[in-house]
Amino acid sequence: MTNNVERCDYYQKESNNVKSRWGCVVDRNKLNRFYRWPLFIIPDNKEDCENFEIFRQPVSANWTEFPAHDIPPPKCIKAPWSRDNHNGNGIGGNFNTYDWVIPEGIAHEKCVLRMRYNISTNDYESWNTDASSNTDSDTDGSKIDLSKTFKLPNKETAEARGYVFKNNPDVQMFPGLDVKLTLAINTAQFGRTFQDRSHVFEIRQRPAELKDVTIHNLNVRGKRGNNQQVYPAVEYDFVPNTLEINTNDYVHIQWTGSDRNPHNNAGNGRRGTDRNNMVVLKNKVYPEGTPGLAYGGLDVLGQYGANYPMHLDNVTRLIGASTETRAVLQKMALLAPPRYGGHMFLLDNAKAYYDVGPLQFAKEGVFHYMCTRNNAFTNRSQKGRIIVRDASSK
Repeated sequence: MTNNVERCDYYQKESNNVKSRWGCVVDRNKLNRFYRWPLFIIPDNKEDCENFEIFRQPVSANWTEFPAHDIPPPKCIKAPWSRDNHNGNGIGGNFNTYDWVIPEGIAHEKCVLRMRYNISTNDYESWNTDASSNTDSDTDGSKIDLSKTFKLPNKETAEARGYVFKNNPDVQMFPGLDVKLTLAINTAQFGRTFQDRSHVFEIRQRPAELKDVTIHNLNVRGKRGNNQQVYPAVEYDFVPNTLEINTNDYVHIQWTGSDRNPHNNAGNGRRGTDRNNMVVLKNKVYPEGTPGLAYGGLDVLGQYGANYPMHLDNVTRLIGASTETRAVLQKMALLAPPRYGGHMFLLDNAKAYYDVGPLQFAKEGVFHYMCTRNNAFTNRSQKGRIIVRDASSK
């Protein structure tokens, strides 16, 4: 994702998917011994790699080619907009997301997703700037010429008026007026990688009988705690919390919890644990206009404003009336069987990972549901909506 899609062709051609990479492979014993040492920097070029030394002692290192993955280049799209000083919310007030269609042929028990956020300011030509613009002095600033950026006659004039790329410069905004303002600038933040996040997950082969159908993932995001405790994550939420599907589609309901949250984080059930379930909400407890009007006349099951669950006997049309309906609904509510035995009213004895498996919603309708453990009537609401439309009507 980039704010400059004109560079997409370059990014795709340079991707390791289609182009090999070279790197310095260092003796692992040395790597394990010195990797925490601040001055242990692995060379990024052939000459320095083959002459690598630590404490003036040669280190076994080889300049090695890593072949391309031999798969298509990654997609390159325009990065979604989000407002300043907020992590995540985009246009419309919802979290910025990326819908990933998992390619055919990928099935592995250990996949790694790495996300990085690279940002550079437009106050200098960051694309054409490298370490050669550094100086030996922290107080003198860099060698970057800011005169062109700020439409000043030349570099000397820019520097005389304080337009220097350094920390907290004092700039004279108005020529002839001997007044300077100090800018709150930290050059270490002006071109940087933030929030490096790695996640390990599993991709399973889809069942043979579902080879040609659309399967939507329905998961839980967020973690235990209030807003201040979980930042920059969020409190519990179903994702997507509004899912629109056809009657031909399947929904794979699953989520991953943890037993290692900080013990002082707010929440219900055993301290430090995440647990979730799904129950259909009770029908209308107060009037809210013509039923189904907002959804094109679809039947609506459960009211978003309610906080009590509907009795299972009244929910059989959630996944179609069959002998398995009640068992599946009960499983999603109680997360049975328990992991340790014992009571389950707070889901404490359920497993952290829960997998309902792919389900088909055979009837049209709008279904509102919640999590009984985490849906607190404060700012911590954990509810969701599934809208099912007849595939033949589209």
